[in-house]
Amino acid sequence: MSSRSTTTATRAPASPSGPDPLTAVADLLREGTRAEHDRIEDALDWTNWAGDRATYAAWLARLHAFYAVWEPALAAAIADPAFVDPRRKLPLLERDLAALGSAPGPLGAAPTYPFTTRAEALGAFYVLEGSTLGGQLIAAHVRDRLGFEPAFHGSYGKATAAHWRDVRDYLDAAISSADRTQAIAAANRTFATLREHLGMDSSQL
Repeated sequence: MSSRSTTTATRAPASPSGPDPLTAVADLLREGTRAEHDRIEDALDWTNWAGDRATYAAWLARLHAFYAVWEPALAAAIADPAFVDPRRKLPLLERDLAALGSAPGPLGAAPTYPFTTRAEALGAFYVLEGSTLGGQLIAAHVRDRLGFEPAFHGSYGKATAAHWRDVRDYLDAAISSADRTQAIAAANRTFATLREHLGMDSSQL
């Protein structure tokens, strides 16, 4: 990836018709999805989901059903195996479920992947990959409370911050100024779809 210039640029005023083209894509996605992110964060009682092994396995099974449909679709749409393949989470979910003696959730229960463009896929990918940041806190709880080393929530371990920087750089290069609004809309839809799939709108947590 090309290095960033250290020259201070004069910032142009934000366009009234879309996101500021000089702002990092990940920052635009964070600001543009803040409300949906906060809704899922407020609804997710992860200490309850990780309260015992059976409940944790049930949570992972729901996530597995979602990723089993969405992850292959995202990989096909992004069309960059060198970037996507090291970040696949489905094998980690399968590893955790096997270690917990649990089966994956039914695929029929998963929402259909709704997007058609690469920019939309990258917006959705931002949501799923960004969850690895909070996953480190959940992983620590699972280790302490359940005596279990989680592959999914632990994912990158101490390298999480470095992986996230790579994702931010990739999004900057891959999503054009013209496609940023599209990516933000897809990220919001992904948050909402995941929240609904996990039952967060019906107090199932």
